[in-house]
Amino acid sequence: MRVGFIGFGKMAEAMYQGMQVAELWESACVVEHSEQRLVDIKQSYGLEGVTLQDCVASSDVVFFCVKPQQIDGILDQCKDVAPQDKMWVSILAGTPISVFENANADMAVCRVMPNTPALVGEGMLAWVANSAVTDTQKKWLSDIFSACGESMEFAEESAMDVVTGISGSGPAFLYQLADAIASEGVAQGLDYDQALGLISQTMIGAGLMMQASERSPKELISDVSSPNGTTVAGLTKMSDTSITEDIKAVVRAAIDRSRALGET
Repeated sequence: MRVGFIGFGKMAEAMYQGMQVAELWESACVVEHSEQRLVDIKQSYGLEGVTLQDCVASSDVVFFCVKPQQIDGILDQCKDVAPQDKMWVSILAGTPISVFENANADMAVCRVMPNTPALVGEGMLAWVANSAVTDTQKKWLSDIFSACGESMEFAEESAMDVVTGISGSGPAFLYQLADAIASEGVAQGLDYDQALGLISQTMIGAGLMMQASERSPKELISDVSSPNGTTVAGLTKMSDTSITEDIKAVVRAAIDRSRALGET
């Protein structure tokens, strides 16, 4: 595939790195307004900056990696693109596939929600494609996304707002939780870096346990919970708070914001 990136921020960079790992690209080009960023991109990856029109015309797959409020102006310049054998891939939060179809009704379009751990090859990339995307294109996309971590295809686009709240925004929520736990470690006499190292590795291990085990989170909790032990003491305190409902409210706020973005 000949690949073009309109915008080349951190998520675009992560997916390009995935393409390099999977060796599933023939050539690549970049549209980027920042001159310094173009210099950095060329030094790091050897990619050249081109015009929007040249990028779209020369690419089999175009990744749209800009701010959602920029997309209408960009798509206005892409309306005359012939759709045959081309595919558009959007990472724009809250931006439905219909926005791209309105610019070109016959275009194959994929909407993907990555997250920042893709930068270290441990991302969660959830995606949905319209009916114009072929099985061959889907296989290519799946291989690219899997090279950045894990990928999950959804049949209904309505799931993407929920995905955004859970895995798209989720790293920030977990970082906030990690900071709170590490800060309490400091209050109890540890160095912050020591406490953060403890909780970050614990998060990694717990995540791997959930992936590897066929047991539910509640069953896994029971494995850590000895009668009258430390974990039970903490869980008892947790049940006395509203933390579970508060966490749900945090995720719900992100989901609601994603839905609101799609309505503007």
